[in-house]
Amino acid sequence: MTYEPPPRPFRLDLDTYQAFTRSLTTEQHGAFLLLIMFRSQRGRLPYDHQQLADIAGVHDERRWREDVWPGIRGHFVICHDDKERLDILLFFDGKRDPKRRLDISESKWNRLRLSAFRRDAFTCQYCGEADLAEPHCDHVVPRARGGATTLENLATSCGPCNVSKGALLVEEWRQ
Repeated sequence: MTYEPPPRPFRLDLDTYQAFTRSLTTEQHGAFLLLIMFRSQRGRLPYDHQQLADIAGVHDERRWREDVWPGIRGHFVICHDDKERLDILLFFDGKRDPKRRLDISESKWNRLRLSAFRRDAFTCQYCGEADLAEPHCDHVVPRARGGATTLENLATSCGPCNVSKGALLVEEWRQ
């Protein structure tokens, strides 16, 4: 039996949750919230569709695979340890999982972000909102998908676009 660390507590910030999930259907919201509650109480989620569907309260396999999972899959990241498990990409207290730290120094990250903001004229590259007071720096190809932390892979975005895009590629997110 392997050691499973206790789950890190997190708060559900409603503004962030709404920005993060604005494109979900009612059924997808319900399933996602049940998965969040499971994660907060028991740690990482199993990477097995049948188990996920059971946790999410969706007992029809076709509905899970065709209607529910496609809408929420971008909100999870696969964690490779002794067994594959899923974790929620964004913890709603605004902090990232410490294991997902950037592989560059904080000062280099800050320089890259500022360069991207200037290049993009502080305008969201996804919705076009201009003069962002609090711009976000998004990885166009998400780090969870192997994207690099380079200026070429960074884009200025508004908070709602960045959070709702999550670990999706731009083409997947815009569908």
